[in-house]
Amino acid sequence: MDKKFRYRLGALMLLWVALALPTLADDPVIDVPACPAERIEPLRLPDLNLPRAAHSVFVAGGELVAVGGHTSGFVLTETAEYLSNGEWHVVPTAYSHDAGFSVVMKSGRVLIGGGYEKNLGIGQIFSVEWYDPATYSFEGFGCLDAKRAQAQGLELDSGLVLVSGNWYHDDSMELFDGQKFFTLVDSVTLHRSMPYLFLTAKDNAVIMGSWDTRGYPYEGYPTTVDRLKGGPVDAPFLSMWMPLPCPAEHRAQDSFIGDEERDIYAYLMAVCDLSGTKAIALVRNGEVERLPTDCFIPTEWENTELSYISSVVADRQNARGYMVAMDRKGRFFVLCVDYADAVDGDCRLTGRPARLTLLYTDVLGSREDWPGYTTPVLTPDGDLVLVGGAIDDNFAPSRAVWLFPVGSGDHAALTGCPSLWPWVVAAVAVLLLLVIVGVGCYWLVRCRRTSAAASAAMPAVAPMTGNEELMQRICQVMEQERLFLKSGLKVSDVAAALGTNSRYVTACINSLHGCSFSQFVNGYRIGYAQQLMRSHPDKKMTEVWISSGFANETSFFRTFKAVVGTTPKEWMQRLDETK
Repeated sequence: MDKKFRYRLGALMLLWVALALPTLADDPVIDVPACPAERIEPLRLPDLNLPRAAHSVFVAGGELVAVGGHTSGFVLTETAEYLSNGEWHVVPTAYSHDAGFSVVMKSGRVLIGGGYEKNLGIGQIFSVEWYDPATYSFEGFGCLDAKRAQAQGLELDSGLVLVSGNWYHDDSMELFDGQKFFTLVDSVTLHRSMPYLFLTAKDNAVIMGSWDTRGYPYEGYPTTVDRLKGGPVDAPFLSMWMPLPCPAEHRAQDSFIGDEERDIYAYLMAVCDLSGTKAIALVRNGEVERLPTDCFIPTEWENTELSYISSVVADRQNARGYMVAMDRKGRFFVLCVDYADAVDGDCRLTGRPARLTLLYTDVLGSREDWPGYTTPVLTPDGDLVLVGGAIDDNFAPSRAVWLFPVGSGDHAALTGCPSLWPWVVAAVAVLLLLVIVGVGCYWLVRCRRTSAAASAAMPAVAPMTGNEELMQRICQVMEQERLFLKSGLKVSDVAAALGTNSRYVTACINSLHGCSFSQFVNGYRIGYAQQLMRSHPDKKMTEVWISSGFANETSFFRTFKAVVGTTPKEWMQRLDETK
């Protein structure tokens, strides 16, 4: 009897394995590779003459140039430096530009404007000037229409320059005529600091961002996008994904991946949600979509949090984008985004994911050797350079300059070689499954339980190694199909739309968002309700909660107060006050 029992049990387990393996191979919770990582050796370049933070860095005349910012003690500096013949040369500027904007013009000259008025990041200025790389000289020539700091500038095809964004002061849109004068052209729906300015046509552009003029994110997810021409529009994608701050030293042209000659204006933009999950958005002619990736963007390394210090810098020649991060130990990271497969020749999404690779360094010496929070610059060779910056303390910026060989290095993950990581993950998963099955068989046989009892005692095999990827798919189906607008939406509805198990969906949301499925869905509904209230302030509240997917008025008001912290009426009053 014991032999027969063992044979039957063994056959049962083999059959179970045969049936389970195909399911596990297709299940997104299992078959998700971690982001592959490679170590790189950065190169220490000559240090700046002055420690600098909140300065502009760009390549002009084929040379690296650092302009303005503040130096030790949070003190403004009216100087710039350019790197030539292996050393930095200091030249005077016409004005100080701490957190000012810079625009590398098609003519080769660089427009530099705005910034803080006083030490310690106080006030704003009107001042603007030209930098001529041919003569290494600066020339002040006029003033902005509005004094600004933490603003952005963007050159239009006509040679005009759009300027927007401000710090502790009202915001607006103004145009520079390319010669001398700045003119107010329109107000903005949201007063922003550190905004993104993107071209949508030769003579039009959009302004987007979620950070107010005091550097705080707006309540909820503001979906309004201002336009130079045509008035504001709504971007539903921004109801769940918030653009990361765009520092003054970052320029929209640094993120450009389109083709101006064919009127394709496409950019890459870093975004995040309330849980801190990072993603990359494709902004094409003003339309915003999420760029699919083959793995989740890493937010920690060896149990240490990664702080991303830049938006996306794009290398169009190699169809690659970069985001730079650092940790508290002084290790630096470059997230490489190979987007060639994810977008076609017209910069439209293909449905295939972009490939991510995380490059990392060892600790870069002592704290004085580290560069700080500053936007990386793409060199003509396709490498990245970090120049100065403040680490944690604006009173003690860095002089360090480091080059990260992302373009010239021979990295397998960056040359199209297939990654073995998915096969390793699959092999480990199969091995783990066989071990579990073997241990289960041993103990079941030893205890001589009945077949029914043995079946009941089988261990559940549902390792959540792909929570992040599943969360991406959950968010994607919610955003694209707007399932949250369906009153009475159940977790089984979402699971069916994804072709997975309800239990996986519930566990994933609870693990990554720390809330129940109902709370997660209601977060979408409140964001949509805020969008309706903002774009249609005269709409009755009954219409709002019904249109947003709530089953009743009580649930709407209770959830709104829990998520936003105010009643709908109070929130509308605050919204009116900011206009």
